[in-house]
Amino acid sequence: RRQHVAGGRMRRRLLAVLILLFPAHSEAGAEKTGGVSGAPPVVEEIKIVGLETTKEWVVRRELVSRPGEAYSPEKISRDYRNLDRLGIFSEISIYPSEGEEGIVLFVVVEEIFPYLPVASLSIDDENGLSAGGGLKSVNLLGRGIFFSSGARFGGAFTTEVVLRHPWVAGDHLGYEIEYFRRERRNEIFEFDETADEVY
Repeated sequence: RRQHVAGGRMRRRLLAVLILLFPAHSEAGAEKTGGVSGAPPVVEEIKIVGLETTKEWVVRRELVSRPGEAYSPEKISRDYRNLDRLGIFSEISIYPSEGEEGIVLFVVVEEIFPYLPVASLSIDDENGLSAGGGLKSVNLLGRGIFFSSGARFGGAFTTEVVLRHPWVAGDHLGYEIEYFRRERRNEIFEFDETADEVY
């Protein structure tokens, strides 16, 4: 945890250095890069800072802003919204700065820890106490994929697996798969019961 906090401080210091090296975009700079016609400046480059686990293309595919296209505050708002919806970043900042021929966008992110062990407990009148654990990931393999699995033992044996991929193809075409299995002894009718559910 100390290493994670230290990494966040280092990224913030790096951001401060970048802002000093690339001063914030001003109206004067906009007029300069927009030309005589007053057209909006062009996004010259997009730089992504702070990635440790996440693949860079996962971030870039969510961005509406594109190099070579006109800079737009509305696009920046959509960029922020799309990145926030991934649920894999605790902090997101997007800074426009003046480049040599247009606008340089700095996308600065702070990642959530991608893997987390979890404990699970269940109590009911039918099966009594069941306890166990599992593993949860909000960013499986650095691809923005949600994965959760777990098992409980005791009055009943239950397992569950959840997999959610937000973008497989096209524009946010994804899928979600849920699988649950329960094995228990039916004491009333005296037989072993097994149930499988897939969604």
